[in-house]
Amino acid sequence: MSTGKKQEKAILGERLKIFREKVGLTQRELASRMGYNSYSPVKDIETGQTWLKKPTARLAELLFGVSETWLLTGDGKMFESASLSELVDCEFTLVPKYKAKLSGGHGSFEISDQIEANLSFRTEFIRRKGNPKDMALFEIIGDSMEPFIYDGDVVLVDMSKKTLEDIVDGKAYAFREDHTVKVKRLSRQGNRLIATSENVMKYPPYEIIIEEFFLIGKVVWLGHEVT
Repeated sequence: MSTGKKQEKAILGERLKIFREKVGLTQRELASRMGYNSYSPVKDIETGQTWLKKPTARLAELLFGVSETWLLTGDGKMFESASLSELVDCEFTLVPKYKAKLSGGHGSFEISDQIEANLSFRTEFIRRKGNPKDMALFEIIGDSMEPFIYDGDVVLVDMSKKTLEDIVDGKAYAFREDHTVKVKRLSRQGNRLIATSENVMKYPPYEIIIEEFFLIGKVVWLGHEVT
């Protein structure tokens, strides 16, 4: 394959990724809409490894009316109509999913401000939880919060709740403790801050050292895949 063709595929793949993130689809969700059982084809397209034989017609039909001209050339607007663009912008809110994983166990995971994806939620739903600008998503790893939160679940965190005064006893919070980011139920007992897991038999409650504590936010929603 010529260098020019490879570059063209890479550019088309980049635009597909921009579009996918704009409407808040994961690679797996986009692949499902396109009739694939795996996210690999979408990954290959976005990285310029391959491309659909008839990309514009198929994507325009399946994906919210993406503009064929924009997809192929980058010219014009992303959507076929301005009203559709406004609908996506107003009806849906993109919430960043951070690369950092919250430990639901004893594991240690460095906090990171790197965003790995943007997921789409209905704006009305997000506003019921708080200010959309304060929301973020994190993946859970570990079993300490089962059966409330399972390993692999994704939690929506209201990051405006960042002070000790914001803590409501018994609610779940994301926080950094030294170099570990975790999710636990928190409660204040005088000057003491206690972290409690759902699975108390395996992970007993313990007192947090305040000097090593930074509150990321309150867990306001969680979701998991049904297998």
